[in-house]
Amino acid sequence: MKMIGLARLGADAEIRFTESGIAYAHLSLAFDYGKKDESGKRPTQWVRATMWGKRAEALASFLVKGTLLLVDLRDVHVREWQTDTKSGASLEGTVNDVEFAGGGSTASSGSPARPAAPARAAHNAAKADGYQPASTPALDNWDDDVPF
Repeated sequence: MKMIGLARLGADAEIRFTESGIAYAHLSLAFDYGKKDESGKRPTQWVRATMWGKRAEALASFLVKGTLLLVDLRDVHVREWQTDTKSGASLEGTVNDVEFAGGGSTASSGSPARPAAPARAAHNAAKADGYQPASTPALDNWDDDVPF
């Protein structure tokens, strides 16, 4: 299953490495959905996602709690778990693509907690990971016959 949407990071990403040296970062993503309740808040679906490779290494310092991301997840699935005292399920997936959407977290003083990631850094990290985005035609090349 695939999932695309705007999400906020629920915690700072921590970079880790497999025994063979491949970098990965776990992301705790909060997706809002549905109607607002009486207090004006929407329900939240939490998704645990993993980002792999050089992209994870390059972006980890920018992936801080509260950052708004446009996330494209693949292999989304429900993982059931059980301990001695309780059981449950979590939604998990692998990051296919990510873009910074702005609106980062702010500290209590009102100033940004950390500087926002520049678009060039995100682009270079994606390029280093071997990711090549599909080309998009310039807006002036589109047909003017759009009915809306």
